[in-house]
Amino acid sequence: MKLFRMIIAGMLLMGVGICIEGCGAVGGIKPPTPEQIKAADHGIFPDNFKEVIAAYMDDILIDPESVRYTNWKGPIIGWAGDKLRGYFFGYGVCVEINARNKMGGYTGSKPAFFIIHNGEVQYHTGGFPRGSVGEDRVCKLCENVPDSEEIAVK
Repeated sequence: MKLFRMIIAGMLLMGVGICIEGCGAVGGIKPPTPEQIKAADHGIFPDNFKEVIAAYMDDILIDPESVRYTNWKGPIIGWAGDKLRGYFFGYGVCVEINARNKMGGYTGSKPAFFIIHNGEVQYHTGGFPRGSVGEDRVCKLCENVPDSEEIAVK
């Protein structure tokens, strides 16, 4: 299974990535060149990506015990970035997050996108509350990421 994942990741690395084709500038930053993507260090495949993201979100959410994660997509080799911080290369993961607010009510699922590099979240946008930039951008980042189950089955 890992070999298949690496083959798929390698094919994506050669030109598709998460959001290279069809997205244009993401986060106000021009997409990296295919050479930059090929030369980039994407880190090791995050088998424990759900735990990595949950641990990261524990520090952000008001009530991390209440969080519900649904519609996992990825991980898949990709990139994200912005003009201020530059590029982040690693494995992209998309998920919808629903957690309680200060009043104790659930806020509704919000899409979020993460780049994981060597077992740590390096980039996050969407979801709650830091990093929220709107669903359009997150959806654009996630549009080419396959469901997690599809990656695991193959």
